[in-house]
Amino acid sequence: MLGLTLGCGFIPGASDTDTDEDPGMSTDEPDDGPGSEGTTPGTATGTSTSGEGSTGAEPTTDATTDATADASADDGAEGSEGGEGDESSSTGEPNDPCEALQLACATFDGGELILFGLDSGAILDSMPVPFSTDESHSIIWVGNHVYACGGEPSTTLHQVDVTTGIVTNSGLVCNGVSEVDGQLLVRRGSPLDVLAIDYAYYDDFAAAMANAPSSVTDYPPSIDRMTATDDMLLTSWHSDDHFSRWDLPTSAPLGDVLFEGHDDWVMGMDVVEGQVIIGTWFSAPMRHIAFDAQTGMRTCEYPSLGDPLDFTTGLACHRTQDEPPPPPPPA
Repeated sequence: MLGLTLGCGFIPGASDTDTDEDPGMSTDEPDDGPGSEGTTPGTATGTSTSGEGSTGAEPTTDATTDATADASADDGAEGSEGGEGDESSSTGEPNDPCEALQLACATFDGGELILFGLDSGAILDSMPVPFSTDESHSIIWVGNHVYACGGEPSTTLHQVDVTTGIVTNSGLVCNGVSEVDGQLLVRRGSPLDVLAIDYAYYDDFAAAMANAPSSVTDYPPSIDRMTATDDMLLTSWHSDDHFSRWDLPTSAPLGDVLFEGHDDWVMGMDVVEGQVIIGTWFSAPMRHIAFDAQTGMRTCEYPSLGDPLDFTTGLACHRTQDEPPPPPPPA
């Protein structure tokens, strides 16, 4: 199980909605590096070490401890200036929306999956993936798995186990994936086939491998980036000044929302805690920016990730299934 302890909270090794890989699948060493060829559909590739930060079981304790200490020190220093600290409301919830977005997130960089702390910018772990990630802009991280459409010449749905590094190629041609109420929402079709795109719901990854959707719906073909909540799809173009909202499951348009102060690249997007977070161009001083999902107001800016990365694509902050309610107290 992967447990990331950092300045952005604790990520449990929660189970997600997909099925485990077929034990009969072959395991090979994944090809390392950007632009590598995709895996054969229906096969899983085994773990691989990539030096510092590689995933075998759990990330380095010292690194995550340091990230926690650094984040705590920074928070203390900021709170001491002018005698003002980070005070919480009477409900115990943080007043600062940036403080509420202390998350572990995932992105791709030239054939590597990068796990990082959103608020700290610290790289927590990394692992090579055996498919091109140049078009992996709409991704999702649920439980122990990151899902992405990648590869060349066709982009297909891949599942990456962040605890083992095993990558499984479903063979399903797609160019975006999100999660809605426990199901995978997959935008089917190649990135170049914008007129032949639909959106399919799959109960789990096994259903996606069999291309057996529970339902299919249509949206305008000009959608490029996507993410979703349980009742709303949010979309944007690859470079844009706004995002669009669509009702789920009816696909009725709910209107556009302007990004405050942003009319530029959208390299990835996710929505958490009522905030739409986007990844910007690799040379931007702030790699990730958060906006209010209802008003588009710019709420938070986050630094670049550690050492400068080459070309990051996709953004997915960790999601878990709702945990069962605690048992009632004893009588």
